[in-house]
Amino acid sequence: MEETDLLEQDQIQLEIDVISTFSLAAQQNAYSVLRNIQVFVSENNQSIYRNLKLKLCGIDGWLDTVEWLIDEVTSGQPVRLPIKELKFPFETLFGLTEEMVLQLNFELVDSEDKIICNKIHKVSVLPSNFWGGETRQPDLLAAFVKPNGLYVESLVRKVASVLETGGHGRSVDGYQSNTREKPYLMLAALWNVIFQEKLAYVSPPQGFAKTGQRIRLAADISQSKIAACLDSSILFASCIEAMGLNPVIAITQGHAFAGAWLIDEKLPVLCNDDPQDIRKRFDNRDLVLFETTLVTNALL
Repeated sequence: MEETDLLEQDQIQLEIDVISTFSLAAQQNAYSVLRNIQVFVSENNQSIYRNLKLKLCGIDGWLDTVEWLIDEVTSGQPVRLPIKELKFPFETLFGLTEEMVLQLNFELVDSEDKIICNKIHKVSVLPSNFWGGETRQPDLLAAFVKPNGLYVESLVRKVASVLETGGHGRSVDGYQSNTREKPYLMLAALWNVIFQEKLAYVSPPQGFAKTGQRIRLAADISQSKIAACLDSSILFASCIEAMGLNPVIAITQGHAFAGAWLIDEKLPVLCNDDPQDIRKRFDNRDLVLFETTLVTNALL
């Protein structure tokens, strides 16, 4: 989601687009806080403005002052400023425990440092383990799928043992068989392995699909042995990716579940809100979806 504000004045106008929500996941995936910055003079103003400076004021512990120099702005010739990366400290983003709001204060000043206009944009910064929901950070849910980790690797090793016991060899080899059957057997074995973990089900926060929730990652689940529907879906997706398969996480109103491709395929976009497209893939046995919370042996 983007936030766009337009400051209307008789003399000069400042247009700035700023991302509304940020997080460690956003920074690690190269999301830019700033989207667009323009300075322009209204059409009925024939003045020429020279030697201007746009300043983004520093924020203690978060951001140093950032400046843009503007040689000249004239009527009918808007100046688009280059987007600069705002690199918030990793340690600060990683250590954040509660959502907080940063105020980005932009000041346009003349050659004598006199403020011509200013604008404040608010950015919500989320804790590192918090997904912002489909209204704020839908595509960043994928950032919480982490196939590399001791707990995930231990589960995949157990999958290999289950496959061997069933007479299907010890290979957890993704799509190398070029069949739908082997990926399906790997998923079935994974289901049995995670079921044996005896996880307990906990209800997710109300409205998590829209506004997000804290995510229990694999390492957290390995210690607490509890998981909400989105937590268990991400755990399954992490293991599925570690097995060389392409995972899917589906979210409905108030619920989440997981799945995987049985063929080496992916959806054309990271976030797909077309249920008909998913049903078609499911009916063709290209894709399988399953209820992850049933491994807790608890009713929804």
